[in-house]
Formats: sequence, C-alpha cells, structure tokens
Amino acid sequence: GNTELRKTQTDVFDIVAFGGTATFKRNAEGKVIAVQIVVGDVNMEGTKSDGIAHFKQNQPNQSFANSFISKMACYND
Repeated sequence: GNTELRKTQTDVFDIVAFGGTATFKRNAEGKVIAVQIVVGDVNMEGTKSDGIAHFKQNQPNQSFANSFISKMACYND
C-alpha cells in the first residue's frame, strides 16, 4: 500500500496510513546507514549498503519494509 510520510524530527517520519514510524540512523559522518520501522507490534531494522536496505531478519511484513525502503531511496545522505 501507499502512505504519506510526515516528518516529525530530523530523521523520524510518521508512517501515516499504518500508524507507525520510520527512524533513520546515521554514522559519525552523518550518512544514513540504517532504518528502523515500527508499525504496531512489528519492529524491523535494516541496514544500508550501496543504496540498498538489508533487513536483519525475516518479518511477516518484510515486503512492506522493502517497499518502504525502495520508495525512500530519494532520502539522501
């Protein structure tokens, strides 16, 4: 599905349609290296390498996470 992302803090966005949050994590140089997505009782974390997010473990909603990340590719470092 699609959803609006509403920025609430520098690297935190509300995932409006799903009542969740996406929090981007940065390294010491300020580059985005990971994202944490929390929707209901689902808490997923993924790392970024070469512009691609890799989730650490399979989750029931991993397709949602992958879709979310692919659409956030424009969120530049």
